[in-house]
Amino acid sequence: MHYYTPTYTISQAASNIPACNTDSLKAVLLNQWKRITPRELEETGYIKSKIAFLIECKYGIHSRLTENYLSNIERTLPLHA
Repeated sequence: MHYYTPTYTISQAASNIPACNTDSLKAVLLNQWKRITPRELEETGYIKSKIAFLIECKYGIHSRLTENYLSNIERTLPLHA
């Protein structure tokens, strides 16, 4: 079995920006989390910790759990173009 491991630049790791394509991430998140608006998502700058906090505010799920969820999604999506 082969697992995909995303690679990060120093700036991506430091800023907590997902290595995946943000359009793909946006589509997945808006499909799965109906209470989140496209504008709210864009206001996070696609920073994982901010997205996690947004999900926590909307759904009451602790942000550490949602950051893990986001990391798992990130592994399945295409990299930045």
